[in-house]
Amino acid sequence: MSYATHPVRLCGERLILDFLNTADWSAVGAVVHEKLATPADVDRWTAAAGLDGVAGPKTARELARLKAFRAALRATVLKVAGGKGGDRDGVRAVNTALRGIRNDALAEAGGPAAVSAAGSLQAVLAISAAALLADPRERVRIKICPGNDCGWLFLDETRNARRRWCSMETCGNRAKARRHYRRSQAARG
Repeated sequence: MSYATHPVRLCGERLILDFLNTADWSAVGAVVHEKLATPADVDRWTAAAGLDGVAGPKTARELARLKAFRAALRATVLKVAGGKGGDRDGVRAVNTALRGIRNDALAEAGGPAAVSAAGSLQAVLAISAAALLADPRERVRIKICPGNDCGWLFLDETRNARRRWCSMETCGNRAKARRHYRRSQAARG
């Protein structure tokens, strides 16, 4: 299920959450479907996320480091969102990436009103993670999709904070279809 054969879906509402959603996760936090199978998949994701000019991994080893970074960040986001503080490995990974940021983390891109991220993908993601995790208003709105083997994270920006699914078109509709099927089977039997 890599991005070579499936489209990139961005529904986390923040860059870091969309990055954490580059895999489908089980209820225990294991990767069920990996979407970043190759460095080319990372390039497809960065292009879809509007991160032109951001350097992604070029080798299998760099890709493995990026996936380890993703796992540590996900654990941290889940703990912080649950009000349990941060995960030591994730906080360390973000801080390490932040220390590695060059002075030109942002660059003009075609005019004074257009600015884009420059530098390494981990640095750009660390900036997004730090911004999300430092804002208590956003931390409390981070939710996890209850869909079967989805585990995607999203920022619930609805007024009443009642968004339930990463996407109603996928996980929400599947859940509705399962409920309908069970009701129709119960009515027959």
